[in-house]
Amino acid sequence: MCGVSMLMDIQLHRLALAEKAYKRAAYSFSYNLTARNYGV
Repeated sequence: MCGVSMLMDIQLHRLALAEKAYKRAAYSFSYNLTARNYGV
């Protein structure tokens, strides 16, 4: 039982990291798009 909950924790941690990385990538992508459009 203990091993299973540890596995779940690892999965949740990975998911959180992936979500952070995805949000950061999406943010920088939209920022670059905006900067290009407005010539900043």
